[in-house]
Amino acid sequence: EIILDVPPESSAAAIVRESLVKSPAGETLVALLGTGVDVIQAALDAQGDLDHGAGAELTRLVHLAFQVLTTTIGASEADGGCLSSLPLLSSSSSFPSSSTSLPNVVSTVASYIFLRYDPALPRLAVTLLRQLASSCRMSLLASFGADADVIRDALVRSLKSHTEDVRLKVAIFEFLTSCVRHQPGLIECFLDIQTSTATTGPSVDSSRVASPVAGTSSATTPPPPHQRSFAPGKNSCIPAMVNLIEASKQDTFQCPAPLLLAVG
Repeated sequence: EIILDVPPESSAAAIVRESLVKSPAGETLVALLGTGVDVIQAALDAQGDLDHGAGAELTRLVHLAFQVLTTTIGASEADGGCLSSLPLLSSSSSFPSSSTSLPNVVSTVASYIFLRYDPALPRLAVTLLRQLASSCRMSLLASFGADADVIRDALVRSLKSHTEDVRLKVAIFEFLTSCVRHQPGLIECFLDIQTSTATTGPSVDSSRVASPVAGTSSATTPPPPHQRSFAPGKNSCIPAMVNLIEASKQDTFQCPAPLLLAVG
């Protein structure tokens, strides 16, 4: 909490960023993020009071780790820094958890979008994913592995929900914008574009096409051309995003200004 109160332009903040982003000290924060939503959920279910107990304290600690790491990375991005030197992120996020003793940090961070006890954690998780998408030289699609479709469906459901926090929707918009620029494989998964082939032009009557015979000339009709069409699939993020920013909803509570700004 003291780190969050340090002015970002001060020399002390620069020293903190240097130690957290470019030294093993940042592993402590990343290890806290690796706690995972299942552990937090079990701890919250085990305590009698939702606001007091080991689960609430663990949630507060993970929340604080998210805040410190996203603030530090954001300031590092503004200074032109790169996250490839963050040891645990760069070493464990690109491998499935079954192939290494270290957890898949990126997949674990994404799992926080399923946590409903603290609405701030899903938003902070998506914010961190956006920062990783733009600053880390790695494929988030490969880091998600088999969970990519599940993560996509959960984020699309959040966009479609009428009761979801607008700040989370803004974070999802910013994340997808970053994926368009830096994560082509992942944005292809989110777009879920389906192709279909249709035949255009009149059909060919085979009875009117005669086989060539000696001494006669026969003109054959070429087959009609095939036209490919593209449309978003049922799991695509496109319909949900378009529905959120349609003209009739702009300048209303359904589509506030931050949501429109996140599109650009």
